[in-house]
Amino acid sequence: MEKLRVYIGSSTEGSGVLQLVERVLDDQFDVRAWNRDNMFRPNENFLQSLLNVSKTVDYAVLIATKDDFLETRGVRVPSMRNNVLFEMGLFLGHLGQRNTFLLVENEVEIPLDLQGITLLRFNSESEIEIGAIAEKLSHDIQEDAKFSRLGFLPSTGIAMGYFKNLLVPICKSIGEGNHTSITNYNISKVEVLIPSQIDDFVHNTATDYYRQEGLIELEIPSKKRPFPVRIQVFEGSNEAVIQDIPTTLSVLKDTLALHLPSDILGKTEDQEYLEQRELRNFVRSLEHLKNTNSYTRRLLDIRWIEV
Repeated sequence: MEKLRVYIGSSTEGSGVLQLVERVLDDQFDVRAWNRDNMFRPNENFLQSLLNVSKTVDYAVLIATKDDFLETRGVRVPSMRNNVLFEMGLFLGHLGQRNTFLLVENEVEIPLDLQGITLLRFNSESEIEIGAIAEKLSHDIQEDAKFSRLGFLPSTGIAMGYFKNLLVPICKSIGEGNHTSITNYNISKVEVLIPSQIDDFVHNTATDYYRQEGLIELEIPSKKRPFPVRIQVFEGSNEAVIQDIPTTLSVLKDTLALHLPSDILGKTEDQEYLEQRELRNFVRSLEHLKNTNSYTRRLLDIRWIEV
């Protein structure tokens, strides 16, 4: 599994602190520090590059050091560099508050809008203190990554719709035994099969898989409407499992094309990363949802397949 991507930004003067934080985070994450040679693309302005980065990372860490001074009500106080504040706002907008962290050097004045939230304060002269803060940051990111949230890309929402509108009714019908009088099969499980990658023809991929595996097409009754399903029957018995490749994943492909447009054939590294990230989040969302319903908790399995 690919590592989570974490962007680290700072001023030029804050590069020393950045390196200390980067050293800790590099063990667990794919760190994208602003001052790396390959961070920004040639022939592209800095703002456009930064916007692209904000679309393709999972978390952002901004480091505010005492680089400038501002006067507030007649008092001169240390402040962060303007570009750090700008990047903080940019990543907050794209990633949200839980995925954007601000590390602030002691005595640095912060805007009123940021006061009241928990900030990670540090003494720039203490490498031990900065290292400890970076370790806490690493732990917090790893814990947060266990959860599924709605974001710019729709994998969580797609999973919720797929779960509520298809998986729950099917599992309920099986759990209550409503299918046996029609199918004559004893269906013991519903297996959701997640393709290792999304191509442009998810429906065709699913159809080819069902044909190759010799799955039988049936309808499962429900109160509102019957659901067409494919079952795999165990040889020499009437025992069977339902298998389904969620063709709704094709929406992810279309959304990614809008989110990160490209004028080349094939997938860029960023597109490939986002696709895999959204697939993992789709699965993680289903795993969480599975445990919210007694029928799906007992009957539903989710696994990856190579197609």
